[in-house]
Amino acid sequence: MTVADDAAIQKLRNMVFPQQGRSLDSVVSEMLGTVTNQAFLQHPRFFAFVPSPASPLSWVGDVLTDAYNPHGGTWMESSAASCLEQETIKWLCQQAGYSKTAGGLFVSGGSIANLTALAAARHAMLAETEYNDGVAYLSEQAHFSVIKALRIMGLTQEQIRKIPCDVHLCIDTLQLEQAILKDQKEGKKPFLVVATAGTTNTGGIDPLSQIADICQRHRLWFHVDGAYGASVLVSKKYRHLLKDISRADSQVWDAHKWLFQTYACSTVLFRDRKYLAAFYSSDPEYLRDAAAENGEINYWEWETNPACTLSEIVAHPADTGN
Repeated sequence: MTVADDAAIQKLRNMVFPQQGRSLDSVVSEMLGTVTNQAFLQHPRFFAFVPSPASPLSWVGDVLTDAYNPHGGTWMESSAASCLEQETIKWLCQQAGYSKTAGGLFVSGGSIANLTALAAARHAMLAETEYNDGVAYLSEQAHFSVIKALRIMGLTQEQIRKIPCDVHLCIDTLQLEQAILKDQKEGKKPFLVVATAGTTNTGGIDPLSQIADICQRHRLWFHVDGAYGASVLVSKKYRHLLKDISRADSQVWDAHKWLFQTYACSTVLFRDRKYLAAFYSSDPEYLRDAAAENGEINYWEWETNPACTLSEIVAHPADTGN
């Protein structure tokens, strides 16, 4: 790891936007000589931080994506990319143990993935008139992005319950259920429990099976932040550590960690994709002339009929409102 010295930092701070352009060679030379001071994660034995080294193939994929700069909003503009995204999401859902009703999206990172899932969860579990009474539960070891997402959604500190952890630094399920019962008795609206599969501090995994049982008993949305640890689902040796993650209503999975992808590659998955569409689907006028037909899929209009499966949309687009 190379940390920029004071002289390099001062040079960067004193840079101004040039009045005239300069040669590409001089820009690249300055970049390599001054701006590349960083923690170099690409060594295959680099295990110091949660983000993993990116594979060379992932790097090449980013180069190609940036070069062609596809717009993924319509089939007309990016049919191949849209197809690949759908098939990759389908494969990830299968690894999570989800059925054919599942679906999801690629997003830019774990923070926006958690926000995407939790906003859809509140919409699914509460009427808008109940939003001020809604209560969400997470452990003291949950990632900061979860609380950040809840605050962005408008929840106050009084609507967010940080449940203490046990000796393994995992959420104490007894205290979790006691908190839910207390809030119900006081007339509040518990609607969400967030479990963590791989905490940033210790790699701890909350007891997913017990939390799933609690959510089922009290009719709460069960979300798993697996940004760090969900990749063990592709391991035959260790996937048992995430037993019952298939019972989660939604989950987050960062490919830029153990799947060795570059940054800005995260997924949010839903056990039933109708909840994703119910909150986020839209019908902008300027895209209507690109409406899908003949089995094509546009992301902006995907799942306008949530009851249909992906295969049904492909086989019978006229029946889905597309």
